[in-house]
Amino acid sequence: MAPPCNVFPVSKLELHVQADVKGKKRKLPGGADVDLTKCALKEMTQYRCFIDDPKSRDSPVRCGHKLDGGHHDVPSYHEWLRA
Repeated sequence: MAPPCNVFPVSKLELHVQADVKGKKRKLPGGADVDLTKCALKEMTQYRCFIDDPKSRDSPVRCGHKLDGGHHDVPSYHEWLRA
């Protein structure tokens, strides 16, 4: 079973990309830190995700990506509550 999803700001991405599921820093060859400026950006897609019950490990996650014009291809959270 996958661990619960953690929410973090983009400013903390470098810390999270180098951490294992317990938050411990992964050891890289030579002990170097991850430098995201050295990584080529292949594609960037923004997702909007909702976790039905964030405290439950088996709670469904519903995601959709951002379309041109800023709209999402998933219903809003309030529409999901009515479903």
